[in-house]
Order: sequence, then C-alpha cells, then structure tokens
Amino acid sequence: MKQALTLTDTQYRQVIAFCSSRKHTLRDQTIIHVSFLTGLRAMEIAALTVGDVYDAAGAVRSQFNITGTQTKGGNSRAIYVSNKLKRVLTQYQPCVAGRTADAPLFLTQQLLSQHNVPAVSKHIL
Repeated sequence: MKQALTLTDTQYRQVIAFCSSRKHTLRDQTIIHVSFLTGLRAMEIAALTVGDVYDAAGAVRSQFNITGTQTKGGNSRAIYVSNKLKRVLTQYQPCVAGRTADAPLFLTQQLLSQHNVPAVSKHIL
C-alpha cells in the first residue's frame, strides 16, 4: 500500500511561516496544525464542525470523534487533542465564536455562499 507523503519538521515550519503571508493567517495556520497534529485528511478537516472541536462553553475538547461519513474509509474514530493543538485551537476559538455547533469549523470566502473548505486546504498543502 502506498504511504501518503508527510511533512518534515522543517517543511512544517516553512508552511506555517508561509501562512503568515496570507490574508487569513490564523485560519490557514490552524488548518495546517490540525492536519499535522491529528493526521486528518483535507476532506476530514473540511467536514469538522464547531461542535466537533469546541464544547457548548467554547472550550476545546480533549478529544473529538469523526464519524464514518467524515472519513475516507467510512470508519469513525476518536481524535485526541494534544497540548500543542489545544493551544492552537484556543487561539482560533474567537474566530468561531457566535457560530452554531453544526457550522463548519473553517470558513473560506467562498464558504459564505457555498461550503468549499477542501479547496483552501488543497491550495495551502
């Protein structure tokens, strides 16, 4: 079975630095951190909702579940949130404040009219 390419630590830092030059720095960096620190695929990240990651009080969950409909293989699984990811998601929380639990975690400019988070993830990666 073919193994997916992964970023080295140096490449990871370079991608995070590149995101600093973009219009939506915090959102883009958060997407990269979520991908790198959880191993989620772009489509799985795009399927995340605010309620998956944050509780009703807006605090980052220590773990969250992705359902079979959100995954490539159709199997649900638990995603554990590391301390580093928790810090990143805590910084991102003001961006999602006021959204409903079922709202997408990551919005794009296109998402305001249609849900198209994978395009941003693909462009960044």
